[in-house]
Amino acid sequence: MQPLNSFVGVDVAKATLSAAAYGVRGVQDLKNDEPSIKVWLGTLPADACVAVESTGNLHLTLVRLVYESRRLVYVLNLRDVFFHAKAVGSRAKTDRKDAQLITRYLAQHCAELKPWTPATRVQDRVQELLRCRATVLSKRSSLRQALKGIEGLGGQIEAMEAKLDALLNEIDHQVYIELERDEALVRQRRLLRTITGIGPQASALFTGLLSRVPFVNANALIAFTGFDPRPTTRAARREEENCPNMATPSFAARCTCAPSRLPIARRWGRCTDLAPGFRIPQLDYALACR
Repeated sequence: MQPLNSFVGVDVAKATLSAAAYGVRGVQDLKNDEPSIKVWLGTLPADACVAVESTGNLHLTLVRLVYESRRLVYVLNLRDVFFHAKAVGSRAKTDRKDAQLITRYLAQHCAELKPWTPATRVQDRVQELLRCRATVLSKRSSLRQALKGIEGLGGQIEAMEAKLDALLNEIDHQVYIELERDEALVRQRRLLRTITGIGPQASALFTGLLSRVPFVNANALIAFTGFDPRPTTRAARREEENCPNMATPSFAARCTCAPSRLPIARRWGRCTDLAPGFRIPQLDYALACR
């Protein structure tokens, strides 16, 4: 059985870390850099378990160093910790309180959590490139809306579009080169491309995702994308509600949504014609299950 004081929760900020041990009063603050983290790790028990919330890239140095010290480290879903805070009646929202909350969550749910393991270099690189691609697409859409209808900028807008197209093509090329380094990933991507509606970007995304995350079944993958309907009971009426996106990249959701609709759209036309009053997220879920 894991000693209670070996559960350590860390709240991560850009420049600092706040660490709390279960059953120990007080919170320790340290810099979010490699030398400071290594010194701090030297003060922890050898069997310590460390948990952090997923915070973009800010937590990566910490989890890598904890993993290299041969300790278990867990990266928690922000949404899970948020609802845990509501369940225990937490009223304050500070770095120190968050560290204590993460520690309590780890102590109570450690047996159900899966330890973090590092991705391969190819997996990291592909994920980084796909994130960049999604950001470029999002910013291009914003720029189009901002520049729409403005006279005298037609030439500059066309030049910008050409540059962005060239950038997206280069990102796609780099993704292809990275995936070609691993024969298993190449075979998996080719298999995914046989699915109607799965193109180069979606196949690259799901190739990296499925090689990293051991989903139990297809429903688990659908839930990860955020198209998982959750039944709720209100008064005497039972209805289906779309489950909120669980910290899933928007690109993953789009890649699941579009291929699921495509075969049906080709055969029957508009998706909403299939079942009047049936909300689109629910329809996405039903189609993805198929």
